[in-house]
Amino acid sequence: MSPALRTEKVERSHERHEMSVAVEFRGPDGPILATTGNISRGGMYIHTPVPLPSGAKAFFTLQLPQENPMKFHLEGEVVWSNRRRRGRTTAPHGMGVRFLSTRGQTPKTLDSIFSVLNTIRS
Repeated sequence: MSPALRTEKVERSHERHEMSVAVEFRGPDGPILATTGNISRGGMYIHTPVPLPSGAKAFFTLQLPQENPMKFHLEGEVVWSNRRRRGRTTAPHGMGVRFLSTRGQTPKTLDSIFSVLNTIRS
């Protein structure tokens, strides 16, 4: 079997949680509002027609849906990016972001995010 035809299951380090959460980040022309497709302790997928290029670092603000909305700020790096292209309808339009840990804040922030999300789901 040629390497191009081989399919392998990708083992993930962190469980993904499918959820749509408002997220804001700065694009080349200013702030961009988007939504997450999923989030894990390692990163998130963001649905957006205006993804940042692979390798770009940015700050992302997540606003969790609840009675008193809470905002969480995370730094991340784009690890893959799919832009809208003519004739390309199967690939998702968005980007995969890996969280960057800054002085230990990311794990604490993620603990808070998942704590709030568990409360909302209950």
